[in-house]
Amino acid sequence: MIDANPLDLPTSERERLYGLDALRAIAVTLTFVMHFAWLYGNTFLKADLEFLSLKTAAGAEQTWLQLSYYSLYGVYFFFMISGLLIGRQWIGSSERTLFGFLVARVWRIFPALWAALAGFYLVTTILGSPPSSHWGDVAANALLINWFAPQWSTPWLIVSWSLQVEWIFYLAMPAVAMLIRSITPPRQIPALMAVAILLAISLKALGGRHFAYPLFFAVGIAVALRPAQARRIGEKLPLTAFLTGLVALQALYAWTEPIGANKPAWTVSAFDGFAVLFAVLGGATFARVAFAPPRWMLNRFVLLLGRVSYSFYLWHLTVLILVFHLIHKTSVFGLLEEMHWVLRWVLLAGTTGLLSICTAIVSYRLFEATYFSARKIQPPT
Repeated sequence: MIDANPLDLPTSERERLYGLDALRAIAVTLTFVMHFAWLYGNTFLKADLEFLSLKTAAGAEQTWLQLSYYSLYGVYFFFMISGLLIGRQWIGSSERTLFGFLVARVWRIFPALWAALAGFYLVTTILGSPPSSHWGDVAANALLINWFAPQWSTPWLIVSWSLQVEWIFYLAMPAVAMLIRSITPPRQIPALMAVAILLAISLKALGGRHFAYPLFFAVGIAVALRPAQARRIGEKLPLTAFLTGLVALQALYAWTEPIGANKPAWTVSAFDGFAVLFAVLGGATFARVAFAPPRWMLNRFVLLLGRVSYSFYLWHLTVLILVFHLIHKTSVFGLLEEMHWVLRWVLLAGTTGLLSICTAIVSYRLFEATYFSARKIQPPT
């Protein structure tokens, strides 16, 4: 059965899906765990997890850290969320202008980003390792063009790569919406997936992981096209089974090859299989949580983390770098080394996570809440 109206959600749900806040909380937690594991491994094990796999891990501590480091798919959930939210804005309206849309996105994205960049520069300067302050590097980072040749410059915030991918999607979505509206409803999702697959294949020419991103955005757009159908399917999916499948997929990829393994153009690697399977398993999990989240995902803490997830995403790496630097340079390091690794991991993860949340709340209130208040919309979109 095909939905007659691509935006046939009830008004209250069309304005807000609290399951998306739960997904944001999950996504940003996965991202935090990945970066925490990397800095922890460097500090206490002198190991670069980027170039190690699970099968080469030595001992229980490194095994746990190695598995944790493969939670890179948190960002891919964010891409699915953007596909849904941005997709339904364009699919449901032929009157929206690209200029107005981009102005709103600039207002939404850049104030918090600029504050995070300034905070990162201040912290790293105090620590004695400031990033390049050449005006070209500053401008490239501030305008999110530092990842693109020939303007490439060393990124201040590593996490900014995903924001640049998001901007490419913002620019592409109007054309995707025009294509979708020109096709009869029964053929819309097959056509969308065909475009995403063809784009993914063509992006293999760049090497790396770039090819996978269109698949994740397409999952979100497909849900935006058929929300009622996605709800019906999502409600029937066994969440525990799919979460178990994602963990198993994470472990399998961690065992097969290092995340940092070279991925030359047109070469099939373990990541290819991971990406395709995640589009299926992650997409099913996305639909289930978005429309029918379990009660435990809707507690106040999870929803709060989901609400401030953008600021958390921007600031958590700065917080981690500051805390681990202080640990390494003080007597605290010796005390932590004497602890059992499980207690040490829990203590540090809890402390840095709490500091990141507190920083994110301040950032949200200063740079995001004003946006939502001025636009009189439900945060966050």
